[in-house]
Amino acid sequence: MVRPGEVDPAALAPLGDLGVGLVRVLAPGLDLVPALPYLAAARDAGLLTAVNLTHTSRADPARLALAVSRAAQAGAGLVYLADSNGSLYPEDVTRRVSAAVHAATEQGPGPVIGFHAHDNLGLAFANSCAALDAGATALDASIGGIGKGGGNLRLELIAAHLTLHLGADFSLDPLVKDQSTVSTRIRMLAEFSAENVLSGLLDVSLDQSRLLREQTARHGYDALLRGQSVLETSQVAGQV
Repeated sequence: MVRPGEVDPAALAPLGDLGVGLVRVLAPGLDLVPALPYLAAARDAGLLTAVNLTHTSRADPARLALAVSRAAQAGAGLVYLADSNGSLYPEDVTRRVSAAVHAATEQGPGPVIGFHAHDNLGLAFANSCAALDAGATALDASIGGIGKGGGNLRLELIAAHLTLHLGADFSLDPLVKDQSTVSTRIRMLAEFSAENVLSGLLDVSLDQSRLLREQTARHGYDALLRGQSVLETSQVAGQV
């Protein structure tokens, strides 16, 4: 994964020889322009290209569809809709993924549509299932749901679900027996707090977490949930 501006596009050239098969380029704010040189460099290196449309909870389906069309025109093989703040509900995912799939296939075969879930509200699995039902064919997951904030979709859960209900040929035993991530999972459990839940409910990004902590320390969680500090709540929820 590469964030435009952090490395030179030329740095992607040797990745194929190092065993990398896919380069995923972030498109913060649905802005595809900075991603274009990286997508071109990845294609020239013979790599599969993907675009991550981040913070999709902050964009309506029409905006997302336009971004998907632009990503398709740029030659992306996959386009992921990322619920970066873990703020979406299944019905929100359905509308966004449906619009993305339509945009990807409007001019013929287009990029695969994927979904990247975060579990701040405990909805990563339900949202991922909604994404599949709406036409997404790629999902991101991690062992034990390890990831930022509330974590990601649990790999062992979605693998078991797809095997049981859709006839996939995944093996669950290696995933549940793996012990290399236990310490990280324990730390995530210990650190999980109301802050993650509030971040999801208010659509607060990781770079706004300090402001959120300051607001909750000053007013408490209930005040923010009930809008008793309207100006400061809008500042927390509205920043990009």
